[in-house]
Amino acid sequence: MATIFETLGQQLYIAFFEPDEDRRRAAIAAWQDHAGPVIQETVNAELACYIEWVLDSRMTQEEWQSKGVNKFHHLLLGDYQLVMDISLRPVRSNERTVVSGTASPAMREHAIVAAAHALAEIDAKTARSTGPPLDEPSGTADPAHTGVMGLKSASPHSANDDRSNSLNPNNAANQASSNNRSNQMNPNNPAYRSSRGRK
Repeated sequence: MATIFETLGQQLYIAFFEPDEDRRRAAIAAWQDHAGPVIQETVNAELACYIEWVLDSRMTQEEWQSKGVNKFHHLLLGDYQLVMDISLRPVRSNERTVVSGTASPAMREHAIVAAAHALAEIDAKTARSTGPPLDEPSGTADPAHTGVMGLKSASPHSANDDRSNSLNPNNAANQASSNNRSNQMNPNNPAYRSSRGRK
């Protein structure tokens, strides 16, 4: 059985997408302090579920001889270890699961917006670092229509405008950013493979 920590997972995403390094470290440390006791409460239930599987159809002397010993002999020779695995991963369709802390759609949306914010900030920093084109020094740009790093733009539009648009739920850029990120995270979408350099 796998315990799914929906709320904790979304909270981890939100903390991780904090753009400021100091605040990000503090947010993740606070998340860890909060998550530890929540996860500890589920350990006994996970262990009980595993032991139930171990004993299933292997409890009587006859079952132990006919099924149990052979099965566990293979596990022993295969160097199977008793492992507690906490990770961000997809849930398999055939996996027995129980949800600990259901995340609301609003919390997931908060995490998606935080991711879009972080990506927009990285894009803005990248754009600022590229500088003006080689054939036009930044000093020749019209100050009234100057974009990032002195580059000419069709309108006085800055990286902060892009950031505001992508974070505004009433702006089309916000939905486009969310859709793009969702597409890149969906293994069934072609954007998933192209974003990883695969065709």
